[in-house]
Amino acid sequence: MNVIVIGGGLAACSVLSHLPPEASCTVLLKNSRYSGNSYLAQGGIAAPFHPDDSVEKHWLDTMECGSWKNNGTRVRELIQNGKQLLTEQLDLFDQNHEGSPALAMEGAHSLPRILHAGGDQTGSRLMEQANGILKHVRVLEQAPAEDLLIEHGRCTGVIYRHRGERFQLRSDAVILAAGGSGSLFPYTSNAPGTTGDAAAMASRAGVILTDMEYMQFHPTLWVENGRTIQLISEAVRGAGAVLRREDGSRLMREEDGGDLAPRDVTSRAVDQERQQGRSVWLDLSAVEKLAERFPFLYQEMSRRKSGLRLPVACGAHFHMGGVPADLDGRTELPGLFAVGEAACTGVHGANRLASNSLLEAIVTGTRCGAALREEPIPGLKGVTKLAPPLPAEEPDVKELQRHIHEGLGVVRNNAALDGLLDYLRSFSPALEKTTALETANRIQTATLMAEAARKNNTPLGAHWKETTHEPIAFTRTADPVF
Repeated sequence: MNVIVIGGGLAACSVLSHLPPEASCTVLLKNSRYSGNSYLAQGGIAAPFHPDDSVEKHWLDTMECGSWKNNGTRVRELIQNGKQLLTEQLDLFDQNHEGSPALAMEGAHSLPRILHAGGDQTGSRLMEQANGILKHVRVLEQAPAEDLLIEHGRCTGVIYRHRGERFQLRSDAVILAAGGSGSLFPYTSNAPGTTGDAAAMASRAGVILTDMEYMQFHPTLWVENGRTIQLISEAVRGAGAVLRREDGSRLMREEDGGDLAPRDVTSRAVDQERQQGRSVWLDLSAVEKLAERFPFLYQEMSRRKSGLRLPVACGAHFHMGGVPADLDGRTELPGLFAVGEAACTGVHGANRLASNSLLEAIVTGTRCGAALREEPIPGLKGVTKLAPPLPAEEPDVKELQRHIHEGLGVVRNNAALDGLLDYLRSFSPALEKTTALETANRIQTATLMAEAARKNNTPLGAHWKETTHEPIAFTRTADPVF
């Protein structure tokens, strides 16, 4: 079996770890093997290991955070499968004095259930271990995928670029694990290069994408002089940090959950203050053992001599929408799989529960690798050199990001979305065939997001639109069966 994996984060490495032993695999990395969102994940992985916790309680928190738009059956499978997988790896995570997992608290969780490693270095610790699998497969760095090959209704490979040239590589299966869309926006917690590439490629291949309007914004990006310094993990608020207005009053005092309210609620509160020209600060003075519990953050604070109040803003964090797939990664297009943030499995609903993202990555990646053992093997292989990309003038990315933020920010309205769509549609079609491939993907994915947001007039979760209608309260009609 010949397999192409597009991406090298935790979801991709989980696939690679469970491929059939006879599989021949090529991994296409847009940048290097040591970049990407998985390395930046600070908080950890959510799982019900607390003595008072259960799959049912984690399920309920996930559903309520997602405004009951989630696929409840898949949420249950995600949590059950995730706990089973993590039980075998508990020694990777921080432990308390009794030798049991040290569990942190994050927003919209009813109990501490966040496993973490190295304090706020969970992603990098997990990737240090997972990266070993890349030594056993063919990896092409600085090799962005351009488009999916489609033949007779099946995905049969990829067109990619490497060292200024274009190639066609055929395979029996293609796994999209290229991450999300955070870099469409001026402020983001994401690594550079998260430009909606998977969504854009799948859309050009004829796949109908799902929930594209649901972009989660993280409320605590440390920003100075118009640029992002780093994300401040929600676990810092779980440890006692509070959001404050310019006058020192607590921003979230009146909200249910306070500083640990769901991310969409907290982001709107932060955004409203900043839209009115006022700063928002995260006060860390009540956080005990800051250097020990959050070494990544503390190191940067020490380097900048910042003090215990940090200026924060909202930034694009996680895209709930994407390529429709089940928890095995299967899509509607034979031969095409999608895992991690590139996929829309339905487990996050309208708003992702904190630290369910790495959980989704390991579960969907693991299950996808196993599912490939059951796939037919057409025996597709071979590389063909293609004509080089056409030269093109690169559009102004900062201007593009500004327009996208104005239309698809924390709070939206139809007039701004119409303006954004007019702007996006002014660009030349087929830009992806030129040297401006990344910008073409930004434009295509932003267009898909804006079109979905324009059609959806129901303010819900991470898609909050200014309308005269009250948000619909999604509630369960019956208790779940476990």
